[in-house]
Amino acid sequence: AASEHLVAVVQDDICKSLLQNSRTGSLPVLSVTLRAVFNLFQHFKMHLKVQLEIFFSSIHLKIAAEHHAFESRELALESILEFCREPYLMVDLYVNYDCDVRCTNLFETLVRFLIKHSFPEKSKEDAEGDTEFNQLHRLALSGILSVLHAIAIRCTAQMSPRLTFSPGLGKIAREVSMVSDTASDVLDTSTVGSFAG
Repeated sequence: AASEHLVAVVQDDICKSLLQNSRTGSLPVLSVTLRAVFNLFQHFKMHLKVQLEIFFSSIHLKIAAEHHAFESRELALESILEFCREPYLMVDLYVNYDCDVRCTNLFETLVRFLIKHSFPEKSKEDAEGDTEFNQLHRLALSGILSVLHAIAIRCTAQMSPRLTFSPGLGKIAREVSMVSDTASDVLDTSTVGSFAG
C-alpha cells in the first residue's frame, strides 16, 4: 500500500512539478529537472508510460528546438544524449512506444530529430557562405552514434550460432560499433571545429 501511494505521488505531484519547472528560464533549475526526468525513466518507467511520453515530447525535444536559447537547447541535448547512451533505455523506448499503436513513435521521433540537428542547415540567405558546426550539432551527432552503437551491441549479443547462413551479420555489427567508437573519439577532440569547413 505504501509503494502504491508513492507511485501515485510520483505520477501526479512530482510529474506536474517537473513539467512546470521545465518552463523556467533558470539554467540550474532546468538542469535539475532534466536529471530528475532521466532518473524517473530509469527507476519508475513501468508506472510512468504516459508521463514519460509527455516529458520527452514536451520537455526534451521541445526545448532542444531552434526557438529556445542556446544554453537551454544545449542542456536538453545533453540530457537526450544521456538517454541515447543507455542501450536498454533505447530498446524500452522502441518496444513500449513505437510498437504500441496507442502511443507516438517516440524512438523514431528521437532519431529523426537527432538526424535533423546533426549538421547545420543552409538557408537561402546564407547559401553562399559557411554555416558553423557548433556544440549543438556535436551533441546531436553523438546521440546518433550512441544509438548506432547500442544497435550494434544488441545485434552482436543476440546472434545465434545456428545462423551460419549470415556470416556477414556479425561483421557488420562489429564495423558499426567500431565506426561509432572512432567517430565518438573524433568528436571528443578539439578538431570538431574543422567540420565547419
